[in-house]
Amino acid sequence: MKKILITIIAIIGIGICAKAQDKSSQETKGDKQYFVYAFDKAIVSYNDAKQLTKDGQRKLAKSYHSLDMNVEAEAAYAKLITLQDGNFAEDYYNYAMVLKMNGKGDQATVWVDKFFELKPDDLRAKDDQVNRSELFNLSKDDGKFKINPMGMNSNADDFGTSYFRNKVVFSSSRTASKKNYN
Repeated sequence: MKKILITIIAIIGIGICAKAQDKSSQETKGDKQYFVYAFDKAIVSYNDAKQLTKDGQRKLAKSYHSLDMNVEAEAAYAKLITLQDGNFAEDYYNYAMVLKMNGKGDQATVWVDKFFELKPDDLRAKDDQVNRSELFNLSKDDGKFKINPMGMNSNADDFGTSYFRNKVVFSSSRTASKKNYN
């Protein structure tokens, strides 16, 4: 009885070790960085790995997307989508969103439709199906509004307007202007 128990434990141990070795040390390091939201470090680790598992490829794509590196995220998601078996519906949706961000709305529609096939009850997919034609209507210029530059506009990045003591204040990357610190 003791020999059978030892044999079973040995087989289970070998199976666990074989499963643990599916991921390279670089991918495991990337997973640890991904877990603590250190996406830049995770990307380096994932890219250093010779081959990624499907989960590693997914985390690489999400890391790129989290850092707004959408061109790289598109390539990572494209590679993930081509891998056989085990794609999640979310993978198709995330790929579609990255494609939309990169201005490839027609390609994104294909992947949103694939997502809708897999998750027909998901509200995001339903919303996309209902409002798909609205994007065209929103992006066309129907002459209702006129945009004019104001005297306070500059070629620098100005953003974050707020009111302070009955005046408008904002942040800017202007270098030659007067700097006021509160």
